[in-house]
Amino acid sequence: MRRVIFSLLAGMALQTYAQLATLDLSGTWRFQTDPMGFGMTPGSELYLSRLAETISLPGTMDEGGKGLPNAARYVDRLSRKFEYCGAAWYQRELTVPEAWKGKQLVLNLERCHWETTVYVAEQRSG
Repeated sequence: MRRVIFSLLAGMALQTYAQLATLDLSGTWRFQTDPMGFGMTPGSELYLSRLAETISLPGTMDEGGKGLPNAARYVDRLSRKFEYCGAAWYQRELTVPEAWKGKQLVLNLERCHWETTVYVAEQRSG
Protein backbone atom coordinates (compact mmCIF):
# COMPACT_ATOMS: atom_id res chain seq x y z
CA MET A 1 0.00 0.00 0.00
CA ARG A 2 2.83 2.40 0.84
CA ARG A 3 4.45 1.73 -2.53
CA VAL A 4 1.21 2.58 -4.34
CA ILE A 5 0.77 5.82 -2.37
CA PHE A 6 4.41 6.81 -3.00
CA SER A 7 4.01 6.11 -6.73
CA LEU A 8 0.87 8.23 -6.85
CA LEU A 9 2.53 11.09 -4.97
CA ALA A 10 5.66 10.92 -7.13
CA GLY A 11 3.54 10.92 -10.28
CA MET A 12 1.54 13.91 -9.08
CA ALA A 13 4.73 15.80 -8.20
CA LEU A 14 6.25 15.11 -11.63
CA GLN A 15 3.05 16.16 -13.36
CA THR A 16 2.98 19.42 -11.39
CA TYR A 17 6.64 20.11 -12.24
CA ALA A 18 6.00 19.38 -15.94
CA GLN A 19 3.11 21.82 -15.95
CA LEU A 20 5.24 24.54 -14.35
CA ALA A 21 8.17 23.99 -16.71
CA THR A 22 6.37 24.47 -20.02
CA LEU A 23 6.01 27.32 -22.45
CA ASP A 24 2.73 27.53 -24.36
CA LEU A 25 3.48 28.07 -28.06
CA SER A 26 -0.14 28.10 -29.25
CA GLY A 27 -1.35 31.18 -31.07
CA THR A 28 -0.48 33.06 -34.23
CA TRP A 29 2.69 31.98 -36.04
CA ARG A 30 4.26 33.46 -39.17
CA PHE A 31 3.93 31.05 -42.08
CA GLN A 32 5.07 30.46 -45.66
CA THR A 33 4.68 27.59 -48.11
CA ASP A 34 7.85 26.67 -50.01
CA PRO A 35 6.88 24.11 -52.70
CA MET A 36 10.31 24.18 -54.37
CA GLY A 37 12.26 23.97 -51.10
CA PHE A 38 14.24 27.16 -51.74
CA GLY A 39 14.11 28.30 -48.12
CA MET A 40 15.96 25.23 -46.89
CA THR A 41 19.28 26.68 -48.02
CA PRO A 42 21.00 28.55 -45.17
CA GLY A 43 21.56 32.15 -46.20
CA SER A 44 18.69 32.17 -48.72
CA GLU A 45 16.23 35.06 -48.69
CA LEU A 46 13.34 32.95 -47.34
CA TYR A 47 15.55 31.34 -44.72
CA LEU A 48 16.53 34.72 -43.29
CA SER A 49 13.28 36.62 -43.83
CA ARG A 50 10.39 37.39 -41.53
CA LEU A 51 7.52 35.41 -43.04
CA ALA A 52 4.57 37.51 -44.22
CA GLU A 53 1.60 35.13 -43.85
CA THR A 54 0.19 33.88 -40.56
CA ILE A 55 -1.44 30.69 -39.33
CA SER A 56 -3.00 29.72 -36.01
CA LEU A 57 -1.50 26.81 -34.06
CA PRO A 58 -2.55 24.33 -32.99
CA GLY A 59 -4.31 23.87 -36.28
CA THR A 60 -3.88 22.55 -39.78
CA MET A 61 -3.11 24.15 -43.10
CA ASP A 62 -6.69 23.25 -44.11
CA GLU A 63 -8.07 25.16 -41.13
CA GLY A 64 -5.78 28.07 -42.00
CA GLY A 65 -6.92 28.07 -45.64
CA LYS A 66 -3.38 27.38 -46.91
CA GLY A 67 -2.83 25.66 -50.25
CA LEU A 68 -4.92 25.39 -53.39
CA PRO A 69 -8.71 25.10 -52.95
CA ASN A 70 -9.84 21.52 -53.59
CA ALA A 71 -13.38 21.07 -54.90
CA ALA A 72 -13.04 17.28 -55.25
CA ARG A 73 -14.94 15.16 -52.74
CA TYR A 74 -14.07 11.48 -52.46
CA VAL A 75 -16.28 8.68 -51.18
CA ASP A 76 -13.42 6.27 -50.42
CA ARG A 77 -11.20 8.60 -48.34
CA LEU A 78 -11.11 11.94 -46.56
CA SER A 79 -11.19 15.04 -48.74
CA ARG A 80 -8.97 17.99 -48.01
CA LYS A 81 -10.38 21.50 -48.37
CA PHE A 82 -6.98 22.75 -49.55
CA GLU A 83 -4.26 20.77 -51.32
CA TYR A 84 -0.57 21.34 -50.80
CA CYS A 85 2.51 19.14 -51.06
CA GLY A 86 5.90 20.56 -50.17
CA ALA A 87 7.84 22.34 -47.48
CA ALA A 88 6.19 24.87 -45.20
CA TRP A 89 7.90 27.26 -42.81
CA TYR A 90 6.53 28.20 -39.40
CA GLN A 91 8.23 31.02 -37.52
CA ARG A 92 7.79 32.37 -34.02
CA GLU A 93 9.87 34.52 -31.72
CA LEU A 94 9.79 33.65 -28.06
CA THR A 95 11.59 34.45 -24.86
CA VAL A 96 12.98 31.51 -22.93
CA PRO A 97 12.72 32.00 -19.15
CA GLU A 98 16.03 32.95 -17.53
CA ALA A 99 15.62 30.03 -15.10
CA TRP A 100 15.99 27.63 -18.05
CA LYS A 101 19.44 28.93 -18.98
CA GLY A 102 21.93 26.07 -19.33
CA LYS A 103 19.21 23.41 -19.15
CA GLN A 104 18.26 20.92 -21.82
CA LEU A 105 15.00 21.98 -23.50
CA VAL A 106 12.61 19.67 -25.33
CA LEU A 107 10.30 20.84 -28.12
CA ASN A 108 7.29 18.57 -28.54
CA LEU A 109 5.59 18.84 -31.94
CA GLU A 110 2.43 16.92 -32.79
CA ARG A 111 1.10 15.75 -36.15
CA CYS A 112 4.17 16.69 -38.17
CA HIS A 113 4.40 15.14 -41.60
CA TRP A 114 7.47 13.52 -43.14
CA GLU A 115 10.44 15.55 -41.98
CA THR A 116 10.67 18.38 -39.47
CA THR A 117 13.73 20.56 -38.93
CA VAL A 118 13.99 23.11 -36.13
CA TYR A 119 16.11 26.25 -36.32
CA VAL A 120 17.00 28.33 -33.26
CA ALA A 121 18.62 31.73 -33.84
CA GLU A 122 19.14 30.78 -37.51
CA GLN A 123 21.04 27.62 -36.51
CA ARG A 124 19.76 24.14 -37.35
CA SER A 125 18.94 22.48 -34.03
CA GLY A 126 17.31 19.20 -34.99
